[in-house]
Amino acid sequence: MRTVIIVGVIVLVAAMATAFWLFRPNSNAGDISKLNRSFTPAEQQLLDTVHITAGELATATCEAEQRCWIAVNKVVYDVSGVPSWAKGTHHGVKPGHDVTDSFVKSGHPVSTLQKLPVVGSLEA
Repeated sequence: MRTVIIVGVIVLVAAMATAFWLFRPNSNAGDISKLNRSFTPAEQQLLDTVHITAGELATATCEAEQRCWIAVNKVVYDVSGVPSWAKGTHHGVKPGHDVTDSFVKSGHPVSTLQKLPVVGSLEA
């Protein structure tokens, strides 16, 4: 009987630790410093030479196998190759828009942006 109680306590503690780890708040949600990313020379050239209008961005919504773009901090990224954007939404965020506020509020680190192809800069 004593062994059953000990095993039960161990299982309960393990379940609680797992739940705490899975549902812990993300430490970088709301951290605007994650917008400060570095760019390769090729990416910087795109930012300097390719200017995307808000209208062009608005058409890149992943619909009918079209372009799938988002803008974060005035940089337009191609999310076409990201499976989680394939259905035209990612955690309730839709492509074709400036999603800077949503990105800052998310738990995504700056490395998420570093992995995305740069399309150009979003015109003001």
